[in-house]
Amino acid sequence: MEVKGKLAKKLGTRSGEGKNGQWKVAQFVISVKDRLFCFVAWNQHAELLSEAQIGDVLTVDFKINCREYKEKYYTSLVVENLTIVEKASSQKKDDDGLPF
Repeated sequence: MEVKGKLAKKLGTRSGEGKNGQWKVAQFVISVKDRLFCFVAWNQHAELLSEAQIGDVLTVDFKINCREYKEKYYTSLVVENLTIVEKASSQKKDDDGLPF
């Protein structure tokens, strides 16, 4: 699945080392037509996310994962591809300071 929206919030990054080497994970929220989506980005996608700023337009290709733990189910949106489409600083601004 794919969605395009503005980066609304970065929720933090964690890193560590496992049996397959080092890993890094980051969570972030994008806004699409007044709806919020929270994603999980691993490794190279987490690195790319660190370059993004709040307000940047992102395209996120993702998969939906669900897992069970102690008879409760948890769903996550996992990033498969992340692209910064437009930086917040390059977006058009109509505010010229005039009241009309």
